[in-house]
Amino acid sequence: MDPESQVIVMSGANEGILVAMEAFLDPGDEVIIPNPNWHHYKSCALIAGGAPVEVDTVDTENFSLRAEKVAGLITKKTKMICITSPGNPTGCVNTFIQHGAAAGLDDDQSLIEERIEEFAERRRIIKEGLLAIKGITLAEPMGAFYAFPGIKSF
Repeated sequence: MDPESQVIVMSGANEGILVAMEAFLDPGDEVIIPNPNWHHYKSCALIAGGAPVEVDTVDTENFSLRAEKVAGLITKKTKMICITSPGNPTGCVNTFIQHGAAAGLDDDQSLIEERIEEFAERRRIIKEGLLAIKGITLAEPMGAFYAFPGIKSF
């Protein structure tokens, strides 16, 4: 890709995800999507003619994708795997993505450090507030300030 001439500006993530899926998926192509997930991934895959295939993640593993689970779902029809970090809505952090992104950054990182501190404070507030509710469980949010509380006891 030539970043000087092959850049597309989108109005938001939703549009970008849909356009990418429409560009890469043929009818019946499978898209592996972590579950729980943001519903938009499934909707975009379906609109683009693809077939969503969910891979379950669990709170006891901080909702992280496990290679063996993903590998077990890959078929000849698999065209795409949706991976976000931090995951939406669970807040899981897939560290291999974080390391790759960090390696690509050469500029001053002070703004990023400030944002990390802000998000850590938001995460602390959300976590403490949710855990103050009797019966709520919560896998440790690893990124941003997403939280995916367990309500099984209700």
